[in-house]
Amino acid sequence: MLRGSSGFYAYAVYERPKDWPGFTLANTRLAFKLNKVWFNYMAMADDRQRKMPLPDDRSSNRSQTLAYPEAVLLTNPIEPEFKGEVDDKYQYAGEAKDIQVHGWICSNPPIGLWQIVPNNEFRSAGPTKQYLTSHVLLSTHYSGEELMAKFEDGEPWKKVLGPLFVYANSMENGSDSHQLWEDAKRQLNVEAKNWPYSFAVSDDFPSSDQRGSVDGSLLVYDRTDDKGHFTIENVRPGNYNLYGWVHGFIGDYRYNGSVSIKAGESIDLGDLVYDHPRNGPILWEIGIPDRSAAEFFVPDPNPKLVNKLYLTHDKYRQYGLWDRYTDLYPDEDLVYTINESNYQKDWFFAQVRINDRHEKPPLFTTGLIGYDNTIARHGIHGLYWLYNVSIPANKFSKGNNTIFLTQAWGLSPWRGILYDYIRLEVQAAITSTSEFRMMMPADAELEETLTEPSKLSLRQSSGGAFQESSPQGRVGSGR
Repeated sequence: MLRGSSGFYAYAVYERPKDWPGFTLANTRLAFKLNKVWFNYMAMADDRQRKMPLPDDRSSNRSQTLAYPEAVLLTNPIEPEFKGEVDDKYQYAGEAKDIQVHGWICSNPPIGLWQIVPNNEFRSAGPTKQYLTSHVLLSTHYSGEELMAKFEDGEPWKKVLGPLFVYANSMENGSDSHQLWEDAKRQLNVEAKNWPYSFAVSDDFPSSDQRGSVDGSLLVYDRTDDKGHFTIENVRPGNYNLYGWVHGFIGDYRYNGSVSIKAGESIDLGDLVYDHPRNGPILWEIGIPDRSAAEFFVPDPNPKLVNKLYLTHDKYRQYGLWDRYTDLYPDEDLVYTINESNYQKDWFFAQVRINDRHEKPPLFTTGLIGYDNTIARHGIHGLYWLYNVSIPANKFSKGNNTIFLTQAWGLSPWRGILYDYIRLEVQAAITSTSEFRMMMPADAELEETLTEPSKLSLRQSSGGAFQESSPQGRVGSGR
């Protein structure tokens, strides 16, 4: 705690000695339990804040447990205004870049308490990693075991988590308590400018003069403009890999080699050119390569299972949307027809059902991926996976063709695929020996370029295996 500061700083130093046995660290968090009578208004974004039901409303005589214990339907809440709403903590998750400040407000007297994360350097998986708001340190939610910290026998490790700032603010009675949120956002900017903090006297937390910086420009091959400049300041000394991705293009850029940062050093990497994956002309595409399924069709929730906060935006955060697929397609799976269907209306945002079509072995399978419960936790993307599938041209027949995207394994409606984008490319002039490639991330000006009159349909049943009915292509970027 600093003199004159309206709050306190919190951090953790995790250390694993060399002689310890193997261990897996999944989640670690910092949380505070506030007085439920006073603090009943939660805020995490300008358009994501609301008065919240009481913890007592989750008791068995006031609510009905839904598909998992975290989600309940409020049937007899203490405050009648919440009756008929769903209360589910996962509806308040967010990406690291968007939840650097969140907290609760007491209206009488106007008091706010906030968790402020001034810098994401201690978080893993980048700015779009999704967290529960209280999981401000490390979390495998929405990413799965690939991001667990796994240690072998005898493997030493040390990491500083934080510091973050727990900020308290207040106003005079009768004031607009929502201004406490605006003040908390201003305080985030103050804390971010002060990073790295000078008060931390520890060899484990380098000061500003003990850090370095990197800058450069990430340019996309075959597209020239002045965008893409980046600067990463206050980098801890060490050896790093540099990754990047560009909205509208599939795949990841990776710098060729490592970047070595020394104290006080500034490195200019110059122009870095991203030669994005491309094997030939695009025959058609579905969606936008933006690492999100938000552009696809997200159904209205069951009117008996709503959260009023998301009636006009972020509809994918509503509970139970996986069941809406069955409501819309009770007998047959979704069929998307190239040049006729519109991905904003006709491509269900998540594949959540298993198709029993097994006439032939799949041309391609992703294998078992995930374990992140993104669909159940109301996420719009999980961990990014990019797949490319080569399809011999002789798999396509004259006339109509169908590609099956089949979820080959799953034990619940929450296990599925969130597609980012899908496209079909051709490597050369179409002949019997040509090869097509299909990729999975999406944009929607679909153009038919096959020489014979034909129709191509994609049957979405629930993601993992790529099966042929007549043709195949290339599969890339799925979730």
